[in-house]
This record gives sequence, structure tokens and C-alpha cells, in this order.
Amino acid sequence: MYDYNSSKTSSTSSVQKVLDYGKGAVFGNLTNDRVCLGLSTQRDMNMRFFDGIMGLAWPGLSRTGTTVLQHLQEVMDYPMISFSLTDDPLFTMSLGSTVTFGAIEEENYRDGTFTWAPVVGDLWWSIKISIEALPPSPQREKAETSSGLLGSVSEFFGANESGSASVLISEQQLAALDTGTSYITVPRDVYVPLLTALLPSEVLVTCTVLMPGGFLACPCEAQSSAGTMVFVIHGMRYTVTPADYFTLPTPQNECMIELQMSPDGLPIILGDTFLKKHYTVYDAKERRVGVAVSAYGGVYGGLDGSRSSMPIEEHSDTVDASYRLLGALLLAVFFVLSIACVAPWFVRRFVSRRSALTRPLLDAAGKR
Repeated sequence: MYDYNSSKTSSTSSVQKVLDYGKGAVFGNLTNDRVCLGLSTQRDMNMRFFDGIMGLAWPGLSRTGTTVLQHLQEVMDYPMISFSLTDDPLFTMSLGSTVTFGAIEEENYRDGTFTWAPVVGDLWWSIKISIEALPPSPQREKAETSSGLLGSVSEFFGANESGSASVLISEQQLAALDTGTSYITVPRDVYVPLLTALLPSEVLVTCTVLMPGGFLACPCEAQSSAGTMVFVIHGMRYTVTPADYFTLPTPQNECMIELQMSPDGLPIILGDTFLKKHYTVYDAKERRVGVAVSAYGGVYGGLDGSRSSMPIEEHSDTVDASYRLLGALLLAVFFVLSIACVAPWFVRRFVSRRSALTRPLLDAAGKR
């Protein structure tokens, strides 16, 4: 955590900034300081006093002068940033989320799933994507023969392994990848058909809209009948399943849908809901974004549907081994702690019983 009071090179102003996010907000005063990344040092970089936020967008979005990205381009041979995000408790304890400056870490994504897409514009890390949906089972037959509100079946993708047809929601639309956005946000003209394709009508009528924010809350059991989002990036399919976009239950057994309608004029935003399942690389020099399936979660498919929606356990022996090793370690720790807790009780019980048995003999010996 950055603390300007502990830095001899910091210079704090009275300018205060407030940033709101889907899962919270941060605020603080604008500070100017020197920043070091590995062996590289950049002086007089604008910062703010709070934990976890570093603006890495293009200069067009800057409101405070020279950006971090511009500084990186000056001091790094390979001005790229890669993110590997996870909230899986097992991986969080052992590996956690990482951000890497100047390199791509191949061990953080699955072989054969990486692709580059060119950046569009000078504001966000924006690329062109198409959105499809694998509807829940009761709707798939209808989707194969209908082109109404759900959209039309894409000839580009056809069917997946199970023979279920994808539904085209939006084609070649601007999308920004943003680690500072909690959920996936889409414009209204995408939100309505996408939500309708993902959730059956009998489920939608049981959901409520939460204000402010317009988040949709549904009974958690709806997850079992929900569909899968498919994001098509430069010829590769990347999916977000119901388990990914349904939040954990509230005390009322409601789950939030991590899909939000965005204000007009904004692109689609692929936030943490997408990024927790996918490894991403942001290359400032070549103006491109790399996307791959994370080694720690996610499913993917090829253009012909031949590799669609395959579960993680079928692909990652490393992940399985990590789970088994961590599980064995936790079991060993539990066993040792159990012994440590129970042993004193057995010792006291043994000593007490032995005393009870020997006391009559000692008393008898004393009488003699």
C-alpha cells in the first residue's frame, strides 16, 4: 500500500479525487512521487493515496498530465502489462492475482488459447468483439429456428459439441477491457437480447432490479437453468458461464447477475467477471491486446465449436496437481492441530485415572 507520509520524495496537493466502482469507491488527495518498477525508476509521477488503483489507460483519458503508460514506454524495452486475476480461495492462498510489467508469463494461461487483437481508438484498451449466447436448454431448440428477440443463429459458429446452437447477440462491436470495472457492462441494445437469451422468461419474472445501479437479483437456483456468454475475439471464443456471473448467495438466497446496462455512448466493458477467467496482455508499443484462457479457470472453444466449453479438469493437470497438493497440506495441518488439541486431554485423563488406581494401594500401604 502506498503511504505518502513514508516517502521522502512525495509532494501532496489539496486536490481530492473520488472514483466509484461496481463494488465500492475510493478517494484521496493527488500526490506527486517517484515510482520504481524493478530496475526502472520514473520521477515525478502523479499518484493518489489509496490501495489498489493505478491508471493504465491511454493518454486520451488522462486528467492529471503524463500517464503511467507514457512513463512505461520511456523506460521499458517491452512496454506491456499482463494481468492474471483470480478470486478462487485455493489459488488466492497459494498464487493470488498478479500484474507483470514488461513480460508475458506463459504459465498463467492455457496453450492454444492466446490471440492478439488490435486496439481501436486512443482512450481505452478497446478491441472489436462479437457476443453470442448459448441459451439454457429449454430455449436452444427455439433458438435454432428463430431470429426474433433472441437474435439469429450465427453461421460463423454453428453448433457446439452438444449440438446446441449459439445465438448471435452483437457483432463486431467496440469493447474495452478494464480491471477497474467489477462486472460486464453492455449498452441497452445488447443488454436486453443478451439477458433474454441467457435466462428463460419464467426465471426473469422472478428477478428484481436493485437500485441504484440497476443490478439484477435472481433466485440463486436460477443458475442451473441459465445460459453461457460467448465473447468472440479475433477468431477465438471465450466463455463466461453462469457460475462465473452469478454472485454468491445473499441471506435472502438471492444472487446478483454480474451483467449491467451501461450508459449510452460507452463501449462494452469486460470487467473483472470476464478477466478473472482470462489472462490478458496490454501491449503499448504494438497497440494490441492479448487474451487467453487463464490457467486457473475459464472455458473456451474453437471457431468450429470443436473445443467449446470444456471443463477445467479436462485441461489443466497443473491445476489438478495444485489442488491435490494444497488439499493434502491442509489435511496434514488439520491432523497436526487435532493431535495438538486432543493430546493434552488424553494425558490429563491418563494421569487422573492412574492416580485413582494407585491411591487405594498407597493408602493401604500407609495403614500397615
